[in-house]
Amino acid sequence: MWMRLAALAAIAFVPCVYAQGTTPAAPLTLDDAIARVAQYHPDLRLAQAQRPVWEARRDAAGLSPPLTVGVELENALGSGDTRGFDAAEVTVTLAGVLERGGKLDARRAVAQANLDSLAPQRETARLDLMAEVARRYLAVTDARQQLRIAETDIEQRRRAVAAARLRLQAGASPESVLLTAQAMLAQAELDRDRARQMDQSARASLSALWRQREPGFDVVTGDPMQLPALQDFAVLAEELQRTRTRAINGQRVAMRQPGPLAAAVLDRVAYGDAAYGIPGDGTVESLAGITRDQIVAYHTAFWRPDNATLIVTGAMGAEDGFAFAEQALGGWVRPAASLPVIADRAGPVRPPRVVVVDLPGAGQAAVTAAVRAPLRSSDDWYPLAVANAVMGSGQSGYLFQEVRAR
Repeated sequence: MWMRLAALAAIAFVPCVYAQGTTPAAPLTLDDAIARVAQYHPDLRLAQAQRPVWEARRDAAGLSPPLTVGVELENALGSGDTRGFDAAEVTVTLAGVLERGGKLDARRAVAQANLDSLAPQRETARLDLMAEVARRYLAVTDARQQLRIAETDIEQRRRAVAAARLRLQAGASPESVLLTAQAMLAQAELDRDRARQMDQSARASLSALWRQREPGFDVVTGDPMQLPALQDFAVLAEELQRTRTRAINGQRVAMRQPGPLAAAVLDRVAYGDAAYGIPGDGTVESLAGITRDQIVAYHTAFWRPDNATLIVTGAMGAEDGFAFAEQALGGWVRPAASLPVIADRAGPVRPPRVVVVDLPGAGQAAVTAAVRAPLRSSDDWYPLAVANAVMGSGQSGYLFQEVRAR
């Protein structure tokens, strides 16, 4: 009887065991990772959530100052002649703020600028996140390749140990050869364990971008070194126009901020129409008027090996660096035409000036001061650069820490 019940229990239990079997994790591509981050990352959802807030502030900025109604009661509910309300005096007031000087329009412009800045901010955050996704994705693929290499090395080390043991038994080699092979096998196993830890850490770092503690994938597919297929020319032209629009919007937003506006004015005051006085990121007018022929002409004139500098970092010696440069860039031929020379980039020395720019509605002011420094070839350039780093250098400099903070 008990044997029959045990058999029935086993038959009833087996299907449950098979039903609880885990399915293999689905492979993850770079496009899948980007889609997950775009859907779940809070930085991208923040800009969209802030839009109703700034729209409400824009609508509120377009309203005129409110009118205030006041009522004042005097000489009432007292004693004697002021008893009751026979001698009461009631004063009704209607008060409001009379705005002058275009304050309403300025307030509207500031509110609209804050609203317009949401799109560039979201696009900047999206591009930064996409770059971070690609970096962590490549870290996963690199860790997985390192793990495969370590496992292959272990197989080879095991064969080497077996061969060394046979040679020792045959008297063809000393015991030290076997011990060396075993030590190399142990080192390979340590490298394998280290590669596993790197793989787990890289996958956890990638999945953290879409708020997943445990990685829900196991295999990353695709060749990260393979270049994607070129899109249709019409698609690329549309993307170029979108890039132009984003750059123009970014310039408009920057010119409504005291810091970037002061920097642009300072360069123009110091250098005038010379090359150094022109903003490196362009202006709204120059970005709107730039043509394809101008881009091609600039690329042809300046994108050349005798106008380039290659910087190699990392664990690579000089010989390996030169060999890598020759392999990657050896076919880059210098054009026959000479490199264009921009003469007098700084222009003539200009007298000191004090310029005040009125920016209505600005939340803060920016004060910039500068003098023309000597050329890099001058002996005074490096001492002045060090002094500028100590005195200025952003929030870590003396001017910020001592003068502004106090």
